[in-house]
Amino acid sequence: MVIHGYKHKPERCPACGSKKILDRVYGYPSPEMIIAENDGEIELGGCHKEDDDPDWQCGDCHMVLHKLD
Repeated sequence: MVIHGYKHKPERCPACGSKKILDRVYGYPSPEMIIAENDGEIELGGCHKEDDDPDWQCGDCHMVLHKLD
């Protein structure tokens, strides 16, 4: 498995070249968060964030991207 790690949110997806890199948001989703996900503005990542969970996701090909600490 290839893990793509970045210090900052990348401008383009390394797999497809898309500029649609979405923040992956964790926690119990509010109604506003659900609307934002449906509008393609964020990606919901689940209720709990583990250390190895991704921070961003490509909105086109769905590749997950990790922030380096």
